[in-house]
Amino acid sequence: MASGQVVIARPEAAAATMTTYSGRPPERRVGDLGSMTRRPGAEERALSHTVVAELVANVLKVTARAGDAVGPEDTLVILESMKMEIPVLAEVAGTVVELKVAEGEVVRDGDPIAVIEEK
Repeated sequence: MASGQVVIARPEAAAATMTTYSGRPPERRVGDLGSMTRRPGAEERALSHTVVAELVANVLKVTARAGDAVGPEDTLVILESMKMEIPVLAEVAGTVVELKVAEGEVVRDGDPIAVIEEK
């Protein structure tokens, strides 16, 4: 390193980025950033959204099917917990790709209910 140069490196990002200042515009050296630099493939370009259960419940009724066009306020399934019926909404506009539950099943917090390909 020549005199008059200052090297700035954050300890938490030392393996990823180092910037050198010497009166010239900064020079950036980028190390291995792993998956952050990977370009998505064709199958990843289509945005999909997974609707998940927010509580432990029984699947009372499935109201949507694979291939259905849905909006953010459309009901996909109705869950039953503690004698209450809880509608599960699509959350996004798109097409239902897959339903991961069937009537009579039990879902737990975080279990996937449906996959929707966003418009």
